[in-house]
Amino acid sequence: MKSLILLLSILVVVNPCLAQEQASEEQTVTNDVVEATPAQPLPSDESSQPIDDPDAQSDDSQTQNQSKGSESDPAEAESAKEDSFFAFDDFGYGLGFGILYSGLGGNINVTKEYDMKYASIGCLGHSSEGGLACGLGVGWIRTNLFDVDPFYADKHGIGIYIGAVGSEKSREPSNRFPEYDNETVWGLAGSYHYFLNGIEEPGTNLGASFVIGDGRDDTEFGLLLQVGYQF
Repeated sequence: MKSLILLLSILVVVNPCLAQEQASEEQTVTNDVVEATPAQPLPSDESSQPIDDPDAQSDDSQTQNQSKGSESDPAEAESAKEDSFFAFDDFGYGLGFGILYSGLGGNINVTKEYDMKYASIGCLGHSSEGGLACGLGVGWIRTNLFDVDPFYADKHGIGIYIGAVGSEKSREPSNRFPEYDNETVWGLAGSYHYFLNGIEEPGTNLGASFVIGDGRDDTEFGLLLQVGYQF
């Protein structure tokens, strides 16, 4: 009986101690878990980080595009000027004698760096009995075709022309019909031109043309010299 009472006493004393130790161990484990949990970033840390602004990026892109556009504007303007047929600065005119002027006359032209397109009006024949023989023509001249020094590249030109190339009498005069008219001969011409200051600059030009015309009776051939001034 005494042994049973002693055993119960021991159990009463030991059980609280075991429970206390178990609680202490659980608390220790809990503390370890809490300490091992990584710290969460504070709201202040998130606010301190830079935020991408789509509007700011768009403004930067527009600024860069504008700066690039301003750098390429002169080249684009120059290219547009070269490609535009109706650029005001390209128009010019000239006076003289030769195929470039349809005889004794003048022309209006559109001139690029190595290129001239022109329309001309002039007279190619005159007599007191037959009067004037005048006509129109259009042509194209191209320089920079020869392997020469760059200084002369825009001075030597080769051209083609269609229009008035000469004159002839409407008929042979006779005692019975002494009156006649000077008529214009129409045809083609291949020409050489030398521009003393270059094709694009004002100055004197010289040249010669080989012409083929549709005469009243047969095909006519001839050589027409040229001297003039382009303004």
